Amino acid sequence: MLGRYRQILAAAWVLAACAMPAFGQQPAATIVIDGSGSMAGWLDRAKSSKMDMVRGALAPALSKFPATSSVGLVAFGHRRKGNCTDVEAIVAPEPGGLEKTLAALPQIATTGKGPLVQALRQAAQGLGTGPARSIILLHDDADNCNQDACAAATEIAKGNPGLPIHVITLGAKPQTQAAMACVAKTTGGKHLEVTDDAQLAAALNEVLTLTPLADVPAPTPAVRPGAGPVATFSGPGLVLSASLTAGGEAVAEPVRWIVTKEGASEPLADVVGPTFVQAVDNGRYAVAVQLGAAQAKQTVDVADDMPLSVKLDLNAGRLAIAKETGGGRTTVVTIHRAGDKRTPVFVGRAPDVPLALPAGNYEVQIDDGATHAAEGVSIAAGDVAKLGRAAASGRLELDAISGDSGPAIEAVTYAVERDDPDAPQGRREVARSAAARPEFTLPAGTYYITARAKQVEARQQIAISAGTTVRQTMVLALARLSLAAKSNASLSPQGPALNFRVVRLDGGEREVARSSAAAPVLTLPAGRYRIEATLGSENARAANEADLQAGKDAHVTLDIPAGQVRLDRSGDGNGAIVEVADQTGLVVWHAGDGETASALLAPGRYTYRAPDGTEKTFDVRNGERQTLRLE
Repeated sequence: MLGRYRQILAAAWVLAACAMPAFGQQPAATIVIDGSGSMAGWLDRAKSSKMDMVRGALAPALSKFPATSSVGLVAFGHRRKGNCTDVEAIVAPEPGGLEKTLAALPQIATTGKGPLVQALRQAAQGLGTGPARSIILLHDDADNCNQDACAAATEIAKGNPGLPIHVITLGAKPQTQAAMACVAKTTGGKHLEVTDDAQLAAALNEVLTLTPLADVPAPTPAVRPGAGPVATFSGPGLVLSASLTAGGEAVAEPVRWIVTKEGASEPLADVVGPTFVQAVDNGRYAVAVQLGAAQAKQTVDVADDMPLSVKLDLNAGRLAIAKETGGGRTTVVTIHRAGDKRTPVFVGRAPDVPLALPAGNYEVQIDDGATHAAEGVSIAAGDVAKLGRAAASGRLELDAISGDSGPAIEAVTYAVERDDPDAPQGRREVARSAAARPEFTLPAGTYYITARAKQVEARQQIAISAGTTVRQTMVLALARLSLAAKSNASLSPQGPALNFRVVRLDGGEREVARSSAAAPVLTLPAGRYRIEATLGSENARAANEADLQAGKDAHVTLDIPAGQVRLDRSGDGNGAIVEVADQTGLVVWHAGDGETASALLAPGRYTYRAPDGTEKTFDVRNGERQTLRLE
């Protein structure tokens, strides 16, 4: 429904801009908000993400003006990734736009690219020409859709003379600052750079006083005494705000408001925003506010045909989880009230902003796929508690070598265990990795490391202290074996196939590796081996033994004696497959039925058995090539 409303509104805005130069003489301003993905990031001195900073500062700053003020809202980069046309006119700069703008602020996401220049052009078009117009741009980087902001400002100044563009930049590179300062200077606006929440609030208040909105007289309705914001309407109504503690400062970020009139079956309103300001009939209302896991409820009476201002006390604090404690994509945070593990108050990914929690004592459990830790935390109303696990953790860095001074080993699987009386073997695995050099953040304590490669294991017990880094090299009893073969016969790529076979001799013979590479390099457990090489598919082969020592390289070259025998069967009219046997009678070669056939054979005496039953004996010498003509 909201999307359809936005489409109709945007179309009406463009038609209105084309049909008449301005919305009468009503002073107007358009807020342009950067919704690109970078606005989800944090500034070093800020308390929340850049987008949350903007939402939190805009709402109270704009709420000082009458709800009927002509305030428009344009956002860019907030709906689609990688799209340089993602600009949306959310609210037109016409009377009543301020209230719609405040309602739309929480819905602006941080998603894609930054077509900043196109957004400025669309905002200028929506405001039209004439006096009493302003644009306020809040952003964190330059246009990244190949548009020159300074050149665009020159065009806007020519087409919309007297339209200042005030620019507030949330921390950016010097070259970006220079480009955006040009936009403000060219149009007669103000450029301000901010790095934290307080600076942003001050900058917004400063530029808003430079806009024509500041010249609009605000109504001064009668208001029953209370702690909420000032109403922007006359007559009965509710003006609601919330604070973390009684008498504390009102929260600036969006909260959920649920307002239900006594006797009604459905809520009158269920909205999100930093405050709730709405005209209602006289009567009794149940009002509820929710911020994170904190909530407050109160029953109020609206009477005397005037607004009622109420500030609800959430009796809550905040919990900040440091990035190094739970900043991974797989981190899951579970929070229980102390002594009650049945119903968690929060389960989810590690948040980017401090969590709002009712005042009290909690147990925070963090699982990040590599570690599991729990810590008690006390939350006081109005305060920010910081999770202490980061300070109670250390880092573990692992690698592996073969032998005491051998080369590094890459293909290793590491397992990290910790004592756990409830586990079947008394230990629980807390981390596992097959990375070449894995790194883990682990709570302080004692751990057992196991490294496995090629059926070889190495074990080590280590201790990790808070704030320290332990680098542990695991020594595996492995050796590197390089193989090669030579022969008087051809070993070229077009020649007969070369195959290696490696047999472990310790503890009974068993094959451990095969390779058809010309010069394979194998990593094997230290021990005794037999290496066999076969040339071709017949009986040309060689073997040798090697004693591999941990951490040392071994090289084995096998000399394969062989001779090449070619059978010329052009005079053999039968064409049947024939056999060639060695001196023991073992058939080592089945010759094909073509006119010629060849093979590599080990040196020795052989017998050729012709299709008609006749036999012929011949000798094969190392390196000799011979052709046997069969009649």
